[in-house]
Amino acid sequence: MNAYFPNQSTSHDAIFASLRAKLCREVCGSAMLLALLERVNSMQETHTEPDAFKASFDDFVARADDHISVVRSFFPMLACFLPFHPGVKGGAMPGQRGGVKVGQ
Repeated sequence: MNAYFPNQSTSHDAIFASLRAKLCREVCGSAMLLALLERVNSMQETHTEPDAFKASFDDFVARADDHISVVRSFFPMLACFLPFHPGVKGGAMPGQRGGVKVGQ
């Protein structure tokens, strides 16, 4: 199993649950923890909608700036839900639109 990309044995629920647990262990301050957990919830709720997930992900990353070392290891797994990831149905890679290479 590749630790960086979810496969059939790694559900999206497990990814988000693991992220929540790590935040609970590592983040001091209840207000910051609450803010980060709310953003994790938003990412999980939108994980099937790549464009909405991207907005949630960007918001999470901005808020997690002071705790980037805590959440960095989750970025490769979360990136699988972004619209430009090749595993996302209909997702376009950078330089592509709608799965078709720009300029073709």
